[in-house]
Amino acid sequence: MSKYIKHINNLGGEHPKYVKTSLELPFKEMENLSIGNSFNILNELQRDYHEGNYLHLETYLKDRLNDGFVDHGIISALLLLKTSDILYLRKWPHKKKIFENTFHLWL
Repeated sequence: MSKYIKHINNLGGEHPKYVKTSLELPFKEMENLSIGNSFNILNELQRDYHEGNYLHLETYLKDRLNDGFVDHGIISALLLLKTSDILYLRKWPHKKKIFENTFHLWL
């Protein structure tokens, strides 16, 4: 996991809007995207599809980490959002609106 996070940080490295992800649990700053907080984005997606009955991801992740369990599904979703964000910032800035519309549509 730390190798993958290093790769993501290298992708974003010099971009002024990029916030590096910590290599230590609980992955501090992983949620920071140029379009907002990824936990909020994922929570809003859940709310839209589950009509108020949803899992508050940040609380759940922190509770599970405190229990010594890493939920790889949530970590992977957060890292995928972070990777997509930096790729749009670096490689496709003219298409950044597509990323924002896709993931920020619900906020």
